[in-house]
Amino acid sequence: PLLPAKDAFIIDTSELTIDQVFEEVLSIIEGNNRHTRCTSL
Repeated sequence: PLLPAKDAFIIDTSELTIDQVFEEVLSIIEGNNRHTRCTSL
């Protein structure tokens, strides 16, 4: 299944473990937090 995340990031969870998906989501969130002032969300 595909898991839609913020900013049109798509994570393919079928090949990942729960821990890997969690780390991926956290890294995306951290990346978004670094650039929040540059985005128009």
